[in-house]
Amino acid sequence: MKRTAVVLGVVAGLAMGLGANVALGQQRVMVAASVGMDTEGGASGKIAKSAVEKYAKLLEFSEDQKSTAMALHDGYDAAYMQAMRDFSEAMQEMRRAAAESDDRAVFMERMPKARKELAKKTKDLEKGFFDDLKSLATQEQAAKWGKVERQRRREVLLRPGGVSGEGVNLLETVEGMKLPAEFRSGLTEALESYELDVDRALLAKQRVLEDQPEIESGHGIDFEAFQKHAAAVREAGVQVREVNSQHQRRIEVLLPEDRRAAFNDAVKRAMYPTVYRASRVSRHLDAAMKLEDLTAEQRELLAQFRESYERDLGGVNDKLASEIDAAEKKGETGGNVPIVGGGQMSIRIGDEDPNSPLAQARTAKRELEEKARKRLEGILTKEQRDRLPKEPAGGGEDQFIMGNTVRIER
Repeated sequence: MKRTAVVLGVVAGLAMGLGANVALGQQRVMVAASVGMDTEGGASGKIAKSAVEKYAKLLEFSEDQKSTAMALHDGYDAAYMQAMRDFSEAMQEMRRAAAESDDRAVFMERMPKARKELAKKTKDLEKGFFDDLKSLATQEQAAKWGKVERQRRREVLLRPGGVSGEGVNLLETVEGMKLPAEFRSGLTEALESYELDVDRALLAKQRVLEDQPEIESGHGIDFEAFQKHAAAVREAGVQVREVNSQHQRRIEVLLPEDRRAAFNDAVKRAMYPTVYRASRVSRHLDAAMKLEDLTAEQRELLAQFRESYERDLGGVNDKLASEIDAAEKKGETGGNVPIVGGGQMSIRIGDEDPNSPLAQARTAKRELEEKARKRLEGILTKEQRDRLPKEPAGGGEDQFIMGNTVRIER
C-alpha cells in the first residue's frame, strides 16, 4: 500500500469540500500537499525503528532490553500499517461511491469520520508502544524517561512547517558534524540547555496543533477558523525558530573556528531544505564526473561547468531563501495544517502574484536549472546521458497541487 494514495485521497476530499460555504464573492483557493516517502517514520509520524534505537540508548538499555524493544516495535509497525491499509480501503470505497453516484459530496460526508478513526488508531498504537517500552525499564532507567518524551516531541514537531527554521534540530546538526570527543564535551551544557528550551517551545506548538478546527461531515472548511488557527500555528513556529536562532549563535561560538562555517551551512540547509537540497543537475553532474569513458576535454568542460554552476546556484538559492523569509514575515505563504497519514496541506486564498519577489526568485532558479541541464547534456554524448541516474519527478517527494475557484464568505 502506497501512502501517496492515502494522502492524495485526503487532499482531494478536502478540496472537494472547499465550496460548501455560501459566499458574497469568488476567489481561487490553491490547495497544495506534500509528503515525504520515508517509510521509517519521517513525515508520517510513525515511530521509526531507528527512533527505537535512540530511545534504547537514552535509557541505557541492555542488549536484551533493546532486543525486546525491537520486537515490540515489530508488533507496533504491523498494526500501524494495517491501520493505514484500512484507511486506504475506506478511501477506495469513497471513490467508488462518488463515481457511481457522480456526487463528490461523498468525500466530505465520510472522510471526517475515516480521518478521526485513523488518528485514534495511530494515537492508541503509539501510546501502547511507549507504555510497553517504559515497562521494560528499571527504576533507574525510568528516571530518564523525560529524555525519551523530549526525543519523541522533536521527531514529531521539529520538522519543516509554515516558518523556515522551525524544523531545525540543532542536536542532530551537531551530531552530524562528527566532532572529536574533546570538542563534543565542551558543548554538553549548551546542548542540554537547547534541549530543554526547544522542548518548551514544542509543547506550546503541540497545544496549538491540537486545537485545530475540525471538518464536520457534510460541511466545508470554515476559512475564518482555519485562518485564525493557521496564524496561531505560524506564531508557534516563529517561537521555535527563535529558540533555534538563539542557540545556534551560542553553539557557534563554542565550536572550533574551522568548524563554524560547516555548522552554519548545515543549519541553513535544514532551515530551507527545499532550497538547498541537492538539485537534479548537481546529482547528474556528480554521476557524469564518474563516467569512465569521458574524454580529457569533457572532464575539463565538466570541471569548468561545475565551478560556474555552483557559484550561480549559490547566489539564486540565497536570494530565494531571503525572499521566502520576507514573504513569511508578511504572511504571504498561506496556512498549513497536518494531514492524517503524513505530510501537510497548505491553503492559499488567491493566486500568487507572478511578479512578486518570491515568484521571481523561484523563476530565476528554474531558469538557471534549465540552462544548466541543457549545458550538461551538451557536454555529454547521448550514450553517456542515457547512463545518468533516472529520478522520479520531485526528487523523491510527492507533491499535489489543486486549484479550485470556490465561493467563500467574507
